Amino acid sequence: KDFSAPLLVLQSELSGEEIMRVADDVDPRDQKSIQSTDTFHPASTDIKIIWREIAENAEHACKNARELSLVTNSVSFFIKTSEFKYYFEDIKLNFWTNDPGVILNATEHKLPEMLKRSERIRSTGVILHNLTKKESVPLDLFGRQAEMLKISKVEEVADKLRLKHGKNVITRASSLKSKS
Repeated sequence: KDFSAPLLVLQSELSGEEIMRVADDVDPRDQKSIQSTDTFHPASTDIKIIWREIAENAEHACKNARELSLVTNSVSFFIKTSEFKYYFEDIKLNFWTNDPGVILNATEHKLPEMLKRSERIRSTGVILHNLTKKESVPLDLFGRQAEMLKISKVEEVADKLRLKHGKNVITRASSLKSKS
């Protein structure tokens, strides 16, 4: 009588009694976003290091989208400073893609504006929003969307190489970690 209903449910669940059923038959292709983030050390103001981290996050998020045959037309990326301030940029693409090169081309010109405060950056992230199944993408009249989907075939072949020979066998130059 002294405890709330949620606490009693929690106690019952922890005791092994099934109160709430967990839905485990969810289709992973129904998700609406994929996020990839990473913290790096030491924090940096060097745009090349920060860009490398963003590129690596874009590659990872797009790889996950390709594994599920999902594409996006909306991307966000963020940087987090050493003082835990976040700066976000949202980008709306004119077509659907899961190619990190296309996404990086769309984000590249926005990064210098975000870094103009000369703050030390410690973390970056890329978020793919508005995901949809590749086979559900509407084609446009001029064939631009079909062309974008053909370009993603290159990334799919690269994914097969990574699976066979290791994740670092092929990558974009902008994602390469510098040797110390």
